[in-house]
Amino acid sequence: MRWMERAWSELGQSEIKGGVANEQILQYFKAVGHDNIKSDEIAWCAAFLGAVLEWNGFRSTRSLMARSYEKWGYPSEPREGAIVVLKRTNDPRFGHVGFCVSFTDDLVTVIGGNQGNSVSVREFARDAIVAWRWPEPLDGDGKMPASSVNERSWWDLALTSRTIKGALYSSFGGLLIYFEQMVSFGLQMAQTMSELSPIKSMLAMVAGNVPALGLGLLVWGGTLTFLRRVVDEKERIG
Repeated sequence: MRWMERAWSELGQSEIKGGVANEQILQYFKAVGHDNIKSDEIAWCAAFLGAVLEWNGFRSTRSLMARSYEKWGYPSEPREGAIVVLKRTNDPRFGHVGFCVSFTDDLVTVIGGNQGNSVSVREFARDAIVAWRWPEPLDGDGKMPASSVNERSWWDLALTSRTIKGALYSSFGGLLIYFEQMVSFGLQMAQTMSELSPIKSMLAMVAGNVPALGLGLLVWGGTLTFLRRVVDEKERIG
């Protein structure tokens, strides 16, 4: 695992007491978009982990909150190289994050930043773990990790994906335009039946609005889908 190789290469990087900062720790902050930070005494476990991920081609959360990794990437079983997210209190603002080196039934050994003010290896209680995450979507066998299957429902994915949402809007717009054709057919029928004049009036009012609404949804959905693809491509390249 290339990210573990990089994590091990940083072993021993430590804070410098006083007004001088360890330049390598500042590079961790810079790698996750916080190059304005000039002190190595700001909590940096998430910066270290994020930097290692960024240097290996993964987009990190770019947050300095350890528990921002609680739902990042893909779910994982306990395994070497997995991201271990730990709680410190019940407050989600406080936590710790690092990479798993090994584990037992009671303990997990983690290589991480800001462990004793340095990149080091430490043990933590397993009952403090709130999440195991994995950077890649596929395991060594080319299959999705078992614990990730059905983690999110299709409806949740549809609501959170602008690409899927855009396609749904377009589809719904197409259905409305189809419905407008049915309304037009109803109007033609109404014209031959004078006793249905109230229905004719109602259908005329509906038909006047349906085409515009349907076309609007088609354009809106198509635009959302296109823009999402553009954003995805920019994030992939950047």
